[in-house]
Amino acid sequence: MNTSAGPLSLSVADEDPASVTLTGSSSNTALVPAANIVFSGTGSTRSVTVTPALNQTGTATIAVTAVDAAGITARVTFTVTVTPKASIYTFFGYLSPLTTAGTDTLPSISGIFTLGKAIPLKWQLKQGAAFVSDLRTLRTLEAVPGTASAANSTCLPNGGASIKLLDPTSGRPTGNSTYRYDANGNQFIFNWDTSAAANSTCYRLRIELADGSAGKVTVVQFK
Repeated sequence: MNTSAGPLSLSVADEDPASVTLTGSSSNTALVPAANIVFSGTGSTRSVTVTPALNQTGTATIAVTAVDAAGITARVTFTVTVTPKASIYTFFGYLSPLTTAGTDTLPSISGIFTLGKAIPLKWQLKQGAAFVSDLRTLRTLEAVPGTASAANSTCLPNGGASIKLLDPTSGRPTGNSTYRYDANGNQFIFNWDTSAAANSTCYRLRIELADGSAGKVTVVQFK
């Protein structure tokens, strides 16, 4: 993730290899846009570099098409697989008043809160032995609506639109939420403005970090 594959060597065989033009296409343009397939070299010796879109993972089939001066074409394909980076941060959270985060498969349960009052989401990050303070380490923060089971033990997503607590373009909080780093407590504090939530719905609060590690998830509900 967030690295390029290549340059990968290509060999062009033609009566006039200098006249051959190469183009690339992708079966998964969300992962690898066509513009991110870049060719270099001349004559018989060429190369291609494939760069995935930022923070994306998955698989794409890349097709390279060669066309010579006579309009004769040849085509070759290969597969690019983009995997998450190994986690570089150690996550401690959520801190009180929430409970330690779980996963998408098994989220933790943080209880019932008062609708309209801000909920402080707190966590710490370490890289090795050192605390991390960079606000840009937070890639995604959202509240995913769900349907609570008995005792609110699962909160299965109900297909409703997630509340994006962090603007994906600016990286800043949405609504009246705030986001800061508290140097005294070595912790990140995201005060969630809950005015856009509904009291009849449970929510999965889900954090993704910039290192591509798995989401950190806890469930809240309102009264």
